Amino acid sequence: MEYISRLKDSQIAGYAHMIPQWLIESPKEGADVQFFGMEDFDIPCGVAVTSGEAGVVTLQYIYIAREYRKAGRGSRLLAELLMRAYYSGNHEFRVKYIPGEYPEFEKLLSGYPFTGEEEMIGNFRCTLEELSRIKQFVGKNGNVRALADCTEEELRGLYKEVVEKEDDFIDIPIKKRDYLTSCSAVALEAGKPSGLLLVQEKSEKEVNVPFLVNYSKNILAPIEMFRFAVQTGSRKYPPETVCSFAVVNETLFRLLEKLGIESAGKRRRCSLPLSYFAQYEKKVENYVNGLTNRI
Repeated sequence: MEYISRLKDSQIAGYAHMIPQWLIESPKEGADVQFFGMEDFDIPCGVAVTSGEAGVVTLQYIYIAREYRKAGRGSRLLAELLMRAYYSGNHEFRVKYIPGEYPEFEKLLSGYPFTGEEEMIGNFRCTLEELSRIKQFVGKNGNVRALADCTEEELRGLYKEVVEKEDDFIDIPIKKRDYLTSCSAVALEAGKPSGLLLVQEKSEKEVNVPFLVNYSKNILAPIEMFRFAVQTGSRKYPPETVCSFAVVNETLFRLLEKLGIESAGKRRRCSLPLSYFAQYEKKVENYVNGLTNRI
């Protein structure tokens, strides 16, 4: 039997294995952050985290344990979050995601009339040889270090910033075994990690950059991280290796576009006016009133 409840601080530990650590340790400042847990016969099977500010609730995270998926639990958890937001007097519910990255999540949203804006995000695809010929990716690397050479303690501050700025499209803290840590790059500012570029091996013939952020004052840091990844990758993979990656940094986006490397795709930020649920509340009220009149 399923049960969904708002978690007290003392209950969060029971769901910690399903929640990114930084959402637990340092939730978004200045917002009403709430944790929700879903149980199945007293066993934690799902979790969600929202933040609320000025009448707007933002979904920070939602997760259903793998062994409990394909049974409608994600839909029921989202519905619960929406109704709680509505009955708490909020006026809007927001989510942000990259289309195509999480198809199951998009399927959950399709059951409601979400509308929103699409921000341009460059989805580029080319060979490692093409990237190696770009002059900006040739030469010495500045304040960049391999992810393999960074400790979890050193990365802690960067993880915190990723979550606070709602850029956590991946699990934070990251699982290093999922990435090519010798090619993944960390930008440094005053000796501290301030940017991150992750590289994954999709196959023997293709690598992917699923994540890139830069919080340093150096607007060229994304290019420096890509330079590092291209140079280290070139020593590991043959020139014909396909590279696919998303770019949101304006400087890097324009550079690659200018070089004729094709791009397409968008990131979607959408919202649902919670007044949408008033119609259902009215229907229930009319139904109850009808029953009362018959008694």
